Amino acid sequence: MPIPAYLTLSGANQGDMSAGASGADSIGTLSKSDHENEIQVQAFKMNIMVPKDPQSGQPTGRRVHTGVTLTKVMDKSSPMIMQALATGEQIKKAIFKFFRTSSAGTQELYYTIELQEALITDVTPWFPNALEVVNGPIGHMEDVSMSYKKITTTHEVAGTSGADDWNA
Repeated sequence: MPIPAYLTLSGANQGDMSAGASGADSIGTLSKSDHENEIQVQAFKMNIMVPKDPQSGQPTGRRVHTGVTLTKVMDKSSPMIMQALATGEQIKKAIFKFFRTSSAGTQELYYTIELQEALITDVTPWFPNALEVVNGPIGHMEDVSMSYKKITTTHEVAGTSGADDWNA
């Protein structure tokens, strides 16, 4: 079973949007005391690609970042994220922390993705059909999409990293 990732968001106007997001007041019995000031990320998708000619397969332009889309539980941060979308508030930093099970059997932080100068570009609240028993464990969710100007990825355990900056 996958382990959720965790997100901290810092907005230019609203400040720390993730404070208390995984606390009991925010998400009830899903709360995580070890990650109280982080947003639980249940799904994550990101794409970076170089356009290519369909005939030759050769690159035809510069790299394209299509953005990040994450799925999260509706929580304390949800109204703040919607506000950031509505006002075009810059997200100064969005830091995703990915965990895995270590050889000792404990969760370890092994990978981070940091976005800088990001914007919320889409928010889609949803939940599955509540009448279908198979959907029982899935609560009220939302998909959040972001674009960004700078990205840094780091493998925390192996000590490798990479970055891209649209301003460079």
